[in-house]
Amino acid sequence: IYEHAARKINIFRNLLVVLKSKDAWICGTYAGFLFAPLSLVGYLWGVQFIMIGYNFTLNNAASAIALIFIGAAIGNPIVALITEKFSIRKQMMLICAGIELVLCSILIYLPILPNYILYLLIFLIGFASTSYIIPFSIVRERIPSYACATAMAFVNVLCGCIGAMLFQPL
Repeated sequence: IYEHAARKINIFRNLLVVLKSKDAWICGTYAGFLFAPLSLVGYLWGVQFIMIGYNFTLNNAASAIALIFIGAAIGNPIVALITEKFSIRKQMMLICAGIELVLCSILIYLPILPNYILYLLIFLIGFASTSYIIPFSIVRERIPSYACATAMAFVNVLCGCIGAMLFQPL
């Protein structure tokens, strides 16, 4: 049965459907831009930024940056519940993007903040970044079901490419 099902999948047709979809490109680009701060602060330069800017030890800076992932872990189910309960995907995406932009600007451009505000700010950046999951739901609904897995993978690739590969060097 599985061999028969695998033969029916046409990867190139599915990929062509996804590449031609404006929704897939928009969703992937949005997810990438929202994932970028999570990637940059959490993975690349957050620990060094906190160590140098706030004179933290390596352990304290790493603990502070871990709050971005805690914020994301708490924010994901909350944002998903609110979005689905009130059917406000577009509004939630815009609100979270605006909040994340303001919070990241504060983190980067304001001089030294008190530690408790810094911790809260990093946590909230993680929380706000969780709206990057919403485009996955949108693309799942707008792409034909036979190409849904390909579309999800495409959005995930754009998310990583924009968030990590494009912004990290910048």
